[in-house]
Amino acid sequence: MNERTTPAPTVGATVHQVQPGGETGPVLAHGFLLDSRSVLVPDPPRTVGDPWQSLAVRITVDPAPGDGAEALRVAGIGLAAFATDGTTGAAAFLALLTPSRHGPAVGEITRDRFVETLRQHHGDLWAAHLALGYPIRPPEHTAPVEPWWSDSQAGGFAEFADTWCCLGSNHTCCRELRL
Repeated sequence: MNERTTPAPTVGATVHQVQPGGETGPVLAHGFLLDSRSVLVPDPPRTVGDPWQSLAVRITVDPAPGDGAEALRVAGIGLAAFATDGTTGAAAFLALLTPSRHGPAVGEITRDRFVETLRQHHGDLWAAHLALGYPIRPPEHTAPVEPWWSDSQAGGFAEFADTWCCLGSNHTCCRELRL
């Protein structure tokens, strides 16, 4: 009897600038799907945060399910930053023009659970989302973080979570905030 298990697939996303001819340029940043219509990019470079850029996201699944990678256009960008407990960080929330067919199946996460998980992982968005059950794998190599957002007013983990709740897939979390 074979007791080997197949590892759960992971979903990755790379962000690219769309060139004038329509082709995509080199990788600007790494991120992951929050749901089928949004991508989170931890500590984005300034080029990803520029609203005048035309961006595309390449979604890949490992191991590949057979239907290949997707290239999806970005319809909008939201930014949020935090500075608390000696930790700073930011995220770009990319709204996709069309939904990905690889949206992760993650249960409802409350705002308080997200804040506590983010605090436990010292603001590391990759580690926090892994702990919350997102099927992601942090990139092996990334460019050094350029904290271009550090001069802007940044809230703590709770304020960041408010943005995360409403821009991401967590509709229950967003409804909690409106009560």
